Amino acid sequence: MNFGCKNFPGVGKKIDMETTALTLLIISSSSFLVASLALYPAAMPSTTSLENTTFAFPVFDSNDRRLYLRGNATVLNPVVQLTTALQGDNITYVVGRAMYYQPVRLRDAATGTTADFTTRFTFSIDSQKKTWHGDGLVFFLVPQGSEEIPRNSEGGLLGLVSNGTQRDNSSTFIAVEIDTFYDVSTNYWDPQCVHLGIDLNSLNSTKTACADWMDDEIRNGGRVNASISYDSSTRSLVATLQSADHTSSQGYYARVQHEVNLAEFLPENVSIGFSATTGMLFEFHTLYSWEWISSLPVLDTSSPVSMAPTPSVDDLPNGPSTAGADAGERGKKGEDRKDTKVENTDNWLLGVSRT
Repeated sequence: MNFGCKNFPGVGKKIDMETTALTLLIISSSSFLVASLALYPAAMPSTTSLENTTFAFPVFDSNDRRLYLRGNATVLNPVVQLTTALQGDNITYVVGRAMYYQPVRLRDAATGTTADFTTRFTFSIDSQKKTWHGDGLVFFLVPQGSEEIPRNSEGGLLGLVSNGTQRDNSSTFIAVEIDTFYDVSTNYWDPQCVHLGIDLNSLNSTKTACADWMDDEIRNGGRVNASISYDSSTRSLVATLQSADHTSSQGYYARVQHEVNLAEFLPENVSIGFSATTGMLFEFHTLYSWEWISSLPVLDTSSPVSMAPTPSVDDLPNGPSTAGADAGERGKKGEDRKDTKVENTDNWLLGVSRT
């Protein structure tokens, strides 16, 4: 049996009219949605930019005011001597600090982000051919305002803590130590070797690596290249030592790595630098060069994006949409709409100096 439209007069015309009306309704609804998105763009997240801090001391100069010196430290062009002595002198129980003169921003409270950083320096520790020597050198990060040397922090306390203990509840720091003195009767917390260590508020290092080759470097005053880096995405803190006169394949290399959330230990702004100490035994601690580069994502406040209000029907370019409305009238109010442009600031290039 054929039930085609020809058997039902008027049905085909009715279907065509309903189809047309449905099509117009779909087009009108789509116009409503497009106009809404155009006039009221979705709320965009705040953009971020990078705050980069870089500086470099290829050599040191006594006229360069970018260094903050304390204790026994002094600049003897073109080096920094952290434990100063005339040739042949035997000065014991001294401590010296050299710090960058400005604080470095380590974290951004608004975004909760932490900086990535890398610092490199070349140093030597020289015992003047003596087999027994001490005590060592550290690179540290401390809260801004903690520039002064803690009292009674000579010897094995490495200029970081006082009160004769390897941990001082009043001291906050993250440090990488090159510890040159080991004696189980006095420094019981240390491995029994010259070692590289990561310290978190305590001289009882969280991670250590022996560097026995350093004994030979110390007796001869050999130069050593150090690198310390932090990757905030993995929370990985890595420190390495490499003899400047020998290759790593010859065994003149040490490395430590530890996962740490710096935000749990340090505030937003920190001071950075070095300290070195002697105890009953003496050694020279000399810096030849130092460089720093850090990159911190921060909120970009130059072009803030506000949250969009929820549109009402009357606010749309056409007012309420109806099937069959005049197309020219529908777009009339939309002619004055301005596009919103959000700048892409996802640029991770380093090298913008704050100095």
